[in-house]
Amino acid sequence: LYNPAAAGLEQRTRLEANYMALIGSDSDPGWGHVVNLGVSLPTNFGVLSFTGNFTSSPLDSSNLGTVGGFHAAFSKDLFPNFLVGVGVGAVLGEQSGESDWGLSADLGITHLLGDVLFLKDFTWSAAMRGLGKGYAPTSANDYFPQAFTPAAGVSFKFVKTEDFSWGLAADLSFPAFQNLLLYAATDFDLFKFLTVRASFRMDVAELADGVERFPVAFGLSFNFTIDLAQEEGFLKDQGWTKNDIKVHVAGGPLQDNSFAAGVGLNAALGMVDKNPPHIKIDNPPSAFLPDDATEKDKDTVYISPNLDGVQDDMALPISITDERYIKGYRLVIKDKAGKVVRTIENKENRSENIDLDNVVNRLLYVKSGVQVPSKLVWDGRNDTGALVPDGEYSYSLEAWDDNDNRITTNPKTVVVDKTEPKADVKASYTLFSPNGDGNKDTLPLTISSSAEDGWKGAITNAEGKTIKTFDWKGAAPSSVSWDGTDDNGQPVKDGVYTFSLAATDRAGNKGSETLDNIIINTQATPIFITVDTGVFSPNGDGIAENVTFQIILGTTTGIKSWNLEILHEKEGAVRTISGGADVPDTVTWNGKTDDNSVAPEGLYTGRLNVEYTKGDKPVETSRQFRLDVSGPAAEITLSPEPFSPDNDGVEDELTIASQVSDPSGISTWKMVITDPVGHPFMHFSGEGTPSAKIIWNGISESGELVQAASDYKLTLSIEDTVGNKSSLEKTIMVDVLVIRDGDKLYIRVPSITFKPNTADYRDVAKEALEKNLWTLSRLARIFKKYKNYQIQIEGHAVSVYWRDPARSQREQVEELIPLSKKRAEAIKQALVDQGIEANRISTVGVGASRPLFPFSDEENLWKNRRVEFILIK
Repeated sequence: LYNPAAAGLEQRTRLEANYMALIGSDSDPGWGHVVNLGVSLPTNFGVLSFTGNFTSSPLDSSNLGTVGGFHAAFSKDLFPNFLVGVGVGAVLGEQSGESDWGLSADLGITHLLGDVLFLKDFTWSAAMRGLGKGYAPTSANDYFPQAFTPAAGVSFKFVKTEDFSWGLAADLSFPAFQNLLLYAATDFDLFKFLTVRASFRMDVAELADGVERFPVAFGLSFNFTIDLAQEEGFLKDQGWTKNDIKVHVAGGPLQDNSFAAGVGLNAALGMVDKNPPHIKIDNPPSAFLPDDATEKDKDTVYISPNLDGVQDDMALPISITDERYIKGYRLVIKDKAGKVVRTIENKENRSENIDLDNVVNRLLYVKSGVQVPSKLVWDGRNDTGALVPDGEYSYSLEAWDDNDNRITTNPKTVVVDKTEPKADVKASYTLFSPNGDGNKDTLPLTISSSAEDGWKGAITNAEGKTIKTFDWKGAAPSSVSWDGTDDNGQPVKDGVYTFSLAATDRAGNKGSETLDNIIINTQATPIFITVDTGVFSPNGDGIAENVTFQIILGTTTGIKSWNLEILHEKEGAVRTISGGADVPDTVTWNGKTDDNSVAPEGLYTGRLNVEYTKGDKPVETSRQFRLDVSGPAAEITLSPEPFSPDNDGVEDELTIASQVSDPSGISTWKMVITDPVGHPFMHFSGEGTPSAKIIWNGISESGELVQAASDYKLTLSIEDTVGNKSSLEKTIMVDVLVIRDGDKLYIRVPSITFKPNTADYRDVAKEALEKNLWTLSRLARIFKKYKNYQIQIEGHAVSVYWRDPARSQREQVEELIPLSKKRAEAIKQALVDQGIEANRISTVGVGASRPLFPFSDEENLWKNRRVEFILIK
């Protein structure tokens, strides 16, 4: 059965050449010749096939005359197991001194059903051949195909094993709806090398004329593969160094004892792609691994999704390549029990629905595969958007091509760790004198800490310079003694010191603990001054209002006077507190100057001066502390503006870039995004300085996408470590979103404002009018890009009387449908005014019949009053 759809699944360039000799008999001597050449060329659009033939026969029994023809066909897989094809052919020749020509088209389908009951590889097909002018140089035209010939056929295998198969094929055709031809053949395949075929033909018209003739033909095919082993050159570049070759020989009787014998060659260039895609994952090890990390540690990903800007996500650099087309990939994250917690995938979605639009789209479909990003990012959230618990997870990447060759990488480990290293440092005393007298010569530290790769300890002086370091693997030791020496073993100067303990885990979480006001005193008449905090905020809010100085005197007798100068880093002394012989243990400063005004912000120190009656005048300065009454400084930039999270790969994500600073350090921050009517939509929060960039995909915490052409408000609230607060607001502009739903595109816009109970979108407040005009202008630009699409505008309204079904129905018919129709028409006219062709646009008044949310949902009710645009190709 000739069927133009037959080559629809061809993936290789295929060449075919056949020659058949028509050998006459004693009563009908002579030779005839039939030559056929063909080629099939697969493309990403479909398969193109071309054949040319030449026939010449002087035999009376097979009076074919001399004729040549050319045929071209196009076929493709409309569905994975359903092929369609169309062909066109031309023929020119002469017979018995008469010449003629023919020009016709062929249509065909093929359906591969697979195994049906006990039958293997069951396939049926149908074709309509000769749609046009047939070739008939003489009235006796039994030798050439008739015009308008429907045909149908089936094929299947009774037995199919690795080394042997036995199958049957049968075709029925109805030439010009005036005859019935049956062709049947059986074949035996042995070891995928030899095929033996026997066939016969039955002509019902001949039987009706009393001619009982059932010619039987036999054929052999030899199948083998050749490998040219060419390392470079044209064949190597085309992938044709290894090819499948099939050689045919066949023969059978003709009328009047004449005979036909033929030989053919079929070459499939290259090999069918049976190899899965190649996946490469190049994941760099964590920046916080210890020097003695194992290869397994280096191959493990550690993340801490807490938005602190350090290893917040797993960003896997990937590369997926294939000999043909990548049809999909899938990154799967599983917990330790093997349960899938997150799937990140991209695959080609071709609807299997059989309707006119879908069939047309499939006919026009061009195979291209999916785009593979340079990296895949997992933010530590599950498929519902919630952060996963801390623990060990596995990830694997699967990819497949258009031949469904699949590969899945071996699972690798990713560790989610949002827990900071913890430590606590205590000392039974903080004043000691390492002078060798056996009394408090060392400082004993008691430490408890979490188990990490390592902890680092440091002793710093009042100027912040590190003079002694410690380095421990695993947990810090439970007890440590400092003998008052530096890293070189030299005694340090008398003064105030601080011990700090810090660790960073593999996920980048940082933890620290400090012990302040460690005092070394080896002087005969020492004085010391410490402060209880590094920063305070005397702004009247009740938080960190004062700073307290602790005064320690080595000798408390013989004192004449004392004073405490509070020194600003630039202004000098702003406050002086003094007294006589009695020196208090503590002095509290409320941030006021000597004239009771508010002291300027900045860094301060306290300088203690004590005068003894014997003339000694020791002076000691405290460590620095900060006066801070201002809220944190913040800047936010949004990019792109507007952004369009409609999953088209262009400006789908909003980058929220923030610069937050405060000399006292940031305590907490919260970023809240509210919808156009002020309801909370999404929030981010954390401790410490927020990440410099936060990426938002436009989806709320409940999984809802932002509304198109609407403004959302972003509010950033920040509090520093002493309670000073500040906030900053930004407007997030959402672009017009073109959403794909199967094979259709739609745009849903709730932000076009109309004058109440009218279709007038101009007689509204100035701000609403400007928003309306911007939205309509943006819609017009988008529709001009989709110039091959028809536009259906739907107006949607809100029912006021939804609690009363009868009243609501009257409202729908009498008010809402006419109003929503008029509004749709008004928007149509606005688009026409901006250059959109009117014949592309249709309008529908939907009224309140298709709400997005129940009318009882007052929070989301505003989203029901909208205009939708459906793009139909």
